[in-house]
Amino acid sequence: MSIEYTQWDAVADLTPSRLPGVEFVEQDVRGELWLFTHNNVTGQHARINAMARRVVLDLDGVTTVQIILENLADDCDAEEREAIAASLIALSQLGMIGLGDEHSNLRIQHRVKELNTQKVSSWHNPLAIRIPLLDPDKCLDRLNASCKPLLSRWSLWLFTAFLLSSVGVAALSFSDILKQIAVVANTPQQWWQLLIVYPVLKGAHELAHAVAIKRFGGSVHEAGITVLVLMPVPYVDATDIWRFKSRFKRMLVSASGMIAEGALASVGLIIWLSVEPGLLADLGFAIALTGSVSTIVLNANPLLKFDGYQILQDALDMPNLAPRSSRYIIYLCRRYILGVQSLRSPVTGRGERRWLCSYGLSAGIYRWLITLTIALYLASRYPVLGSVLAAFALYQLGIKPILNTANYLRSSDELNATRPRAVLTTVGLVAAVAGVIFLVPVPTHTRAEGVIDVSHQAQLFAPQTGELAEVFVAQGESVEVGEPILRVKDLVLTTRAAVLESELDVLTLQYQAALINEPVAAPSLRQDMKDTRNAINQISESLSELIVRASVSGVVSLNSENSQIGEYITAGSSLGHVVNSKDLRVKAVVRQRDISRVEEGVRSINIRLAERFEDSIEGVLSQQTPAANRLLPSQALAGRGYGGIPVASSENQGWETIDPVFHLEIDLPEDTSAVGIGGRAFITLEHRPESIGTRSWRALRGVLIDQLAL
Repeated sequence: MSIEYTQWDAVADLTPSRLPGVEFVEQDVRGELWLFTHNNVTGQHARINAMARRVVLDLDGVTTVQIILENLADDCDAEEREAIAASLIALSQLGMIGLGDEHSNLRIQHRVKELNTQKVSSWHNPLAIRIPLLDPDKCLDRLNASCKPLLSRWSLWLFTAFLLSSVGVAALSFSDILKQIAVVANTPQQWWQLLIVYPVLKGAHELAHAVAIKRFGGSVHEAGITVLVLMPVPYVDATDIWRFKSRFKRMLVSASGMIAEGALASVGLIIWLSVEPGLLADLGFAIALTGSVSTIVLNANPLLKFDGYQILQDALDMPNLAPRSSRYIIYLCRRYILGVQSLRSPVTGRGERRWLCSYGLSAGIYRWLITLTIALYLASRYPVLGSVLAAFALYQLGIKPILNTANYLRSSDELNATRPRAVLTTVGLVAAVAGVIFLVPVPTHTRAEGVIDVSHQAQLFAPQTGELAEVFVAQGESVEVGEPILRVKDLVLTTRAAVLESELDVLTLQYQAALINEPVAAPSLRQDMKDTRNAINQISESLSELIVRASVSGVVSLNSENSQIGEYITAGSSLGHVVNSKDLRVKAVVRQRDISRVEEGVRSINIRLAERFEDSIEGVLSQQTPAANRLLPSQALAGRGYGGIPVASSENQGWETIDPVFHLEIDLPEDTSAVGIGGRAFITLEHRPESIGTRSWRALRGVLIDQLAL
């Protein structure tokens, strides 16, 4: 007998019955009736459709499955009978029906015990440990009466208007928010506020879910703590949401946590903007930042199994979207790559195919990215325990699926007729993918940041400490080589010159008198006059050096803070530049992990100036420092909590980087024009093409060097 009829033969003569404590509810899903079942003992739920739904509804513990099916439709083919048998067996394993024989009932009892110990087995995944603490249902009954007005239609509109208003306020204060984020990022002593605020916000988030469920007639019998990536997070068991036939109610329950958290974040933003700087303002900003980031990044993300996912599957009317998407991707691989013809598609409703495929692929890719990010974070944050947890996460993500696939190819009964083809296809596909990843070269590049600058000769420096006495040219005026631009006044030299001039006048009068009255003293006075004139000439030369002249031809660009008459300036300080398009260059910095690629060779350099990012400019590498240091060419490149090069937090070392950097000088074409010196430039250094595998290994090694100091 063929294997595809085995399940039907096993159940055809049984007399199944629906067990007590199990609810059976029909719901319309995408124009088709589905039967939703819920086991009140285990909390498990399932759904079935088509003929299997009608068979389950007619189970009475007396009539056999064969007779029930003949009464409903006597023309079912073998494939339909097999699907019905599979549904009945699945429901029996979930403890929702009894198959009518002692063996099946024992199997059901064993399954119930397994599900009841699920809380203990959840500890097997140390990245997501669920610890139940209490049954909050009775407390929620008392709370429900006072919270009913909060879930009225008018309250919902009020919350929506409040949240939209807060978004508008945040948009208007966006620059101030970014500055405050930078302050928080560079002030670790304030991070305790985020650690205190986060569990409070998540507690309010979960309480909102529980209150919403009670508001619509459901129940919540479990609440506790989930240790998610070593971070304790409150949770409530919201499985009763499946009982609500209204999709709007289910979506509102899923969104209630985000609404509550968003409202608290909005209140925190208003507090931060309204009160004077201090502890209260800092706590308000911590609430606003934590609430908004956790809502946007985690809860609203449909690729994670949080609120956004629940809302998406209810909006699409596709329960169990994530597992069904995974099963559909696996079905496509087995059906069309491995050639297993006996498989049934998990697609059951109209329009599900494209959603299952797109969600399955996007969620799978995202799961890879987020797991790698978490693994690197744990390994860098907690060197011993974090490394173990990171290894476990990578095993679950990559190694375990490979082992399961190998075991499936080796021993699965589905491949009895096509095993050689399946193995050869899999090996060929893996070889093809590996060839593309490790053998096919693709363009590769290094990103760097820099600032527009000019040559050293074109810079204007204060020759001496003193006051700015005179400016000879206007801002933006063209000058030639040697033309005076400004003059610095040195009070000491000026006073000394005036004193020497007075002394010379006195010596001249004394010398003229000595020629008449005392000729013997005249030679000595004549020598004193000569020495005084020499001293005056030396001071005059020093005073002439206080005039700053143009070393190159170009347009004058003076620093606004040092170009006011009477301004006190120190020796060596920058007063401005003489900008000439022939002398424009970019001073850039490259991180230590990227310098090896630069040293191996640069084929071309593409530069985009921040002032006109849409234009691409070709540059030429003219100079490279042979050793790394921790100095930035401009404070504009310093990181301030978002982007830029990370710098030390000390104010006295504001331009000193945390990690060593290498300096590059890149010449711009002669016809390049720039608004001013110091503008940001974004550089792409093109290198020899290399494979994706080589690039990935290089990038991973760079991350490991940065995070783990390997």
